[in-house]
Amino acid sequence: MNFIPATLNGSGILLQSEIVLHHIRNIPIPQVASDMRFGRAFTFDIRPESIQLCWQDQDDSIEVLVQLIEHTGSDAYFRFQINNVSCMARCEPHKTPQPGDIVRIRIDTSKAILFDPLSGDAICHFS
Repeated sequence: MNFIPATLNGSGILLQSEIVLHHIRNIPIPQVASDMRFGRAFTFDIRPESIQLCWQDQDDSIEVLVQLIEHTGSDAYFRFQINNVSCMARCEPHKTPQPGDIVRIRIDTSKAILFDPLSGDAICHFS
């Protein structure tokens, strides 16, 4: 699991990679809980399999620096940073980036869970 501290910005979340320090992506989320407001902090929880490599620039993609590769047999995982937190994504072993590569990822926010950072209570489930 990836637990990423984030902030709500309109209908999306602000994510920042270590590559694009001057540019923060507003990643859309499918819906926003009625009690969530602009600027609210939360913990964005997403599974590694809900993060995909993306081969072109899209509004909902973000560039990340591959830090580490972990081969687990039928799958491979790569590590990167978002919002100063180490994250992991799953990829096919024959399409594995290498450490030091800059790649684009897309996050399937329909599979995300948002948590209150203070209480740890789930705020919103999208799946």
